[in-house]
Amino acid sequence: MKYIMNFQWGQQKKSPLSQGINDPAWVYYCGAPIISTDTSTNCELIVVGSVDKKLSLLSKQGHLIWEKILDEEVWCVAFADIARFVIAGTARKKPPCGSIYIFNNSGHRLFKYTIDSPVWGVSTSDDAKVIVASSWNNFAFRFEFLNGQFELTNKGRFGDHGLYGIKTSKNGSRTILAASEHGITVLDEKFMPINGGKIKLKNGLYNIDIDHEGTKIVAGCRDGKFYYVDNIKLKSGNYSTTLSDRPICGVALSDDGYLVAAGSFDGKLYLTNNRGRCLWDYQTYGEIWTTSVSKDGAHVCVGSGDHCLYFFNNCCSSSVIKELEDIELFLAFIKNRRKLKKELARALNIYSEYGLIQYGITRSREMLHEKIHTTDFEKIIFDFLSKSISKYPHYYKFHRLLAIQAEKLKRHDVAIYHNQIAASDNELYFSAMLSSGINFQKLGLSSAARSCFRRAIAQSLDYSSMNILYNLARSYEDTENWAEAAILYEVLISWDIHFRNSWERLQDIKEKKSKDSNVDYTGVTVNLLGVDSPRQYNISDALAHITKSRFKELNIDETQKVKLSKVFKKLENDYKLPMSLQKNKSLEYDEIAYIKYDYLQSEDEIKKQLEMVYELLVLEGRKNIVSTLDIGAATGRHPMLMTAKDKKAIGIDIEERAMHYASKIKKQTKTSTEYPFYCVGNSLYLPFSKSVFDLVTCMMGTFSHIDPIKKINMLKEAYRVLGVNGIIIVSTWDIECNHLSFLSIYSEKEKRIIVENSISKYETRLLFEQAGFKNINIIPFMMIPNVFIYELNIHNLKLADLKRAVEIDLSAKSLYPTMSGEMFMVVGTK
Repeated sequence: MKYIMNFQWGQQKKSPLSQGINDPAWVYYCGAPIISTDTSTNCELIVVGSVDKKLSLLSKQGHLIWEKILDEEVWCVAFADIARFVIAGTARKKPPCGSIYIFNNSGHRLFKYTIDSPVWGVSTSDDAKVIVASSWNNFAFRFEFLNGQFELTNKGRFGDHGLYGIKTSKNGSRTILAASEHGITVLDEKFMPINGGKIKLKNGLYNIDIDHEGTKIVAGCRDGKFYYVDNIKLKSGNYSTTLSDRPICGVALSDDGYLVAAGSFDGKLYLTNNRGRCLWDYQTYGEIWTTSVSKDGAHVCVGSGDHCLYFFNNCCSSSVIKELEDIELFLAFIKNRRKLKKELARALNIYSEYGLIQYGITRSREMLHEKIHTTDFEKIIFDFLSKSISKYPHYYKFHRLLAIQAEKLKRHDVAIYHNQIAASDNELYFSAMLSSGINFQKLGLSSAARSCFRRAIAQSLDYSSMNILYNLARSYEDTENWAEAAILYEVLISWDIHFRNSWERLQDIKEKKSKDSNVDYTGVTVNLLGVDSPRQYNISDALAHITKSRFKELNIDETQKVKLSKVFKKLENDYKLPMSLQKNKSLEYDEIAYIKYDYLQSEDEIKKQLEMVYELLVLEGRKNIVSTLDIGAATGRHPMLMTAKDKKAIGIDIEERAMHYASKIKKQTKTSTEYPFYCVGNSLYLPFSKSVFDLVTCMMGTFSHIDPIKKINMLKEAYRVLGVNGIIIVSTWDIECNHLSFLSIYSEKEKRIIVENSISKYETRLLFEQAGFKNINIIPFMMIPNVFIYELNIHNLKLADLKRAVEIDLSAKSLYPTMSGEMFMVVGTK
């Protein structure tokens, strides 16, 4: 991959790591988040707009032709193919204003028109005689070249939540615009809605694109899909499959409507067919706001919040998609198994020719896995991946896929070999090392297996974790908490000095003084919309409808921040340092294991403290909880917490020594009440009557110690002893987490048993439903690796440190709603 340096900025920037087959041909660093890009028909010229007020024109090779500094942030651009004109729209959020600019091919300004709102979208006819624009104040504008000059000929209001994408057909006779939560509207030359040319959509819409005639339409949607209209005359379209957990903002359509380049706020480019079936994707370091494709789909441009423009040579053009669809249709009609095996192998070779290895495997499984004997099918996929790796030896994801195939075929040595290569990729390290351990185990090599399991929990920082910390650092900057922001930026540059603009931001704030040391640590400040999203305090009240609409993107209920703030406010008065950080450690009992549990290392203790915060969050505002039961009470930590909250708390554990130890702790604290009360018992046969508790808990991974087959019995028992509307809270280990490390007091054998006993979040939800629980909610926590407990100075575990850990979790969940933490909490009601 070639990197193009912007010589005006004069600083070489590291591009994202090579991801294999579909790496960009070149990456151009612009110096600020890129909000819009557009290209000429065959990408001979590329126009770029960024938030540092720059409008840039580049060549197909990524060389700067000219650059202009405009009045405000450049939010939208367009290129007129015949006239060779560049159109740009600018934006300021407070006080609100924006301008529409027209430049000729040499960069000479021909026209400027200013309005009292940010301009989100611009588009032009090929001859530039018609220019259209959309704005955040719900108005769209049409300009025409009349009598030797550009004039505003039409203006109209559409929707109530802001206009986003707007496109005009190549001859300017038709305009299509997207109004958030309103829908898609088609306008004629007089800017009037064409009869039947409106599609009502309540989804939040972002950018749109159209084919040459303006009859095929694609619109990016808030729910991680795009909406595709094959023919506007049909007055309806279809949503694509879900591509992302975050909104799809940038969309571009090949001229025949077959190929869609969709960019998401998760930082990924998804190249798909018009139904949303992903052909390949590419991860950038920032939110993707804009995409553009050449007429034939052979080239793709992507502008990212990581300040980079990515240029791809796409070998999977529209004609290739048609060829593949014909092949898949042919395979679907073959009934003879021998012929089907032969044709599948041929089809997979064609997929490989176009670099669509993973797509080919996915489609083969969807279409044919039931038509071919399982072993034969897996062998075909194995041979296909083996050939693909010889062609792309450094594409680690293929090695991981081949390892999975080898394990299915019980070729454990081959699986181990390719897992070890795949482990070179941080994103694959955990799964690859864990799989290696399992394969060594199946070969009877227990020492090798233990070594792999131990190394599987080695700590590293992947792209997602870095983005989480970056988002939180930006949030601290928003509140002028410079010291906290600096800590995070320093950690980021210690791992990757070129990550986004961490170095530049650190240099910018290092002279600024943080707020007073009595900062209110009870508030939760993390921005939940992402680093490049408009901050509410930076937006005029006149644009409140925009922020109201944007907040519907949230993957986290905004009220959760309010509740968390209340939890921290209450903790101000009664929060105590964990025992491991208290100076008095005068216990002299012989229950060594339980003492160790109470005196955990900081990376372990933070898990317990986060668990406490999220439990208090669940219980916040619930006043009908009087009696509680903690299953697997161990040292009595949780019953003691509930007693301190004036609950009648009971703890039960199958280990008599544990309950003896917990009782000693109770006496030492000189608790005057009969609670907490401890008893020895089995969770599968609870020694209590029906409906006697308001709350049942099973905390800190106890659930993972129960045999998978018997977990349902434990849940049914919990359901039995709960009263109507009673609550169950279970926190357990998440085996889908890439940085899972458990507690340091566990031996390797104990960790292995926990892994074998653990089930996924999805399986856990099903068990809760089977037991009869309703309103099930799953809360992941401990979202980044243990090592950063020390790097971020959280290991002291003061209240401010705990708050920062919670904010890291919130930052993670807002950016990656399906991301796994080391643990997850399941809440249900009877």
